[in-house]
Amino acid sequence: MINKKMFFVTVLVLILIAPCIGQSQGSGKVGVFNVVGAISQSEEGKAAFADLQKKVDARKESFAKQQQEIQTLQQQIQQQGATLNEEARVVLTRNLEKKQTNFQRATQDAQREFEQLRFDIMATIGKKLNGIVQTYAKENDFLVILDSSNQNNQVVFNAAAVDITTDIIKQFNLAQTSSTSPAATAPTVK
Repeated sequence: MINKKMFFVTVLVLILIAPCIGQSQGSGKVGVFNVVGAISQSEEGKAAFADLQKKVDARKESFAKQQQEIQTLQQQIQQQGATLNEEARVVLTRNLEKKQTNFQRATQDAQREFEQLRFDIMATIGKKLNGIVQTYAKENDFLVILDSSNQNNQVVFNAAAVDITTDIIKQFNLAQTSSTSPAATAPTVK
């Protein structure tokens, strides 16, 4: 079923671009571009993701301390459970449950926050890369440029000669370093 869909999509794309190929003045080319790889390998992407990783590592330290407190309370309840009176055991158990709930909420919130920050980095740099790709495609007579980074794409094989990712990264880095506008700096991660 999937193979039939892939075949149909491929034939449909070829049918749709065939008139464009015939009408183009030069020999139009097809390129392949790994968007995710370009974002993460660009200088701006490396800086943004390094900043994000520092924030993740700092949060991990905080979570490790919270986890240690939870383990200490669990051990205290196990070791002293039989000797504690009912009221003291209830207080310790409630304290443990509260710490576990807070820890679980904090980790879920952090996960959502970091996923959003990753998305923001990808979107910010992706928008900038889009302009570079558009210019590159026009200057180099490309008819189609496909994204090879998506797991669900239709690119099953591509020769290294049609992969323009390295060229785009070089042009993007050059554009970012030569630009003097404040917008050219790495996206800040809160």
